[in-house]
Amino acid sequence: MNAQIVKDVASKLGADLCGIASIDRFADAPAGFRPTDIYANCKSVAVFAKKLPSNPLHLANCVPYTHVNDLITRDIDMLTLSLSLELEKIGISNVLVPSDDPYEHWEPGKMYGRAILSLRHAGYLAGLGKSGKNTPLIND
Repeated sequence: MNAQIVKDVASKLGADLCGIASIDRFADAPAGFRPTDIYANCKSVAVFAKKLPSNPLHLANCVPYTHVNDLITRDIDMLTLSLSLELEKIGISNVLVPSDDPYEHWEPGKMYGRAILSLRHAGYLAGLGKSGKNTPLIND
């Protein structure tokens, strides 16, 4: 089964969690932000996560958290590239989506950007956690 292969490869590459969401779970996503808007032949979305150290989340100063978040974001993008290449080698077609920017949708007045796919929602739909108070995906 491809789902287990994807999970195994993601784990070997350093992902702490990996889940798969069937494309039908995205039926209520806004037009233009569905996985099939990115890749018409999409059948499912693989989502993986890496754990953030917890202490920076509880500090009054946000610099340590921002630094850790920047490092994890870069690490996840590199892991995404490695996963994509490994899956291609074994014949699993895939399209990688950046974990942060660039954005196609940007509202300058609000300083708000929206990615081509909400990875937080994809993670939720793949069973990796629930939405937190100010939008992070959280789990045990």
